[in-house]
Amino acid sequence: FTADVRSIAITRAGPFPARIGDVGIVLDLGVHDIDLIRWIAGSEITAQRALTSSTHGAHEDTAFLQFETETGVVASLNSNWLTPYRYRRMEVATRDRFLVCDMLLRTVTEYSDYGKDGSSLQRNLFVGMTEPLKAEHLAFLAAIRGEAPVAVSGTDGLRALEIALACLAGA
Repeated sequence: FTADVRSIAITRAGPFPARIGDVGIVLDLGVHDIDLIRWIAGSEITAQRALTSSTHGAHEDTAFLQFETETGVVASLNSNWLTPYRYRRMEVATRDRFLVCDMLLRTVTEYSDYGKDGSSLQRNLFVGMTEPLKAEHLAFLAAIRGEAPVAVSGTDGLRALEIALACLAGA
């Protein structure tokens, strides 16, 4: 699957969170999507571009980030804290499939076999309904207890942070 990925597009939008005051949307939320892009692409990000704006406060609350990986995967991240409702969507294009993921409803729909008549096959893929933050905490606890390997390394986290900071420096 990873070798066939050609493009990734992530949109993460919602209202401005009252808990935030020290960073903008790129460091608060974008860093997680950058890590997700690296994982899905299966290769390192080698180029990034950023456009940001600030409507409320000193830090960016809107960001459009573009990436390219060493294997040629192109990706975009469109995020904002201006939308009055939460919206989380990811689209992944491979050589012969297109996947649409609703990250709030936890659904993945795969489209394939595009026909000359405009038809295609549509398949709903199973996604577990475990609450993601709970799963993250349980995986962390299992790792520090020595019961399971670390799911995401400190190196991966640092690399995602470095890319996010590079985006902000270039914006």
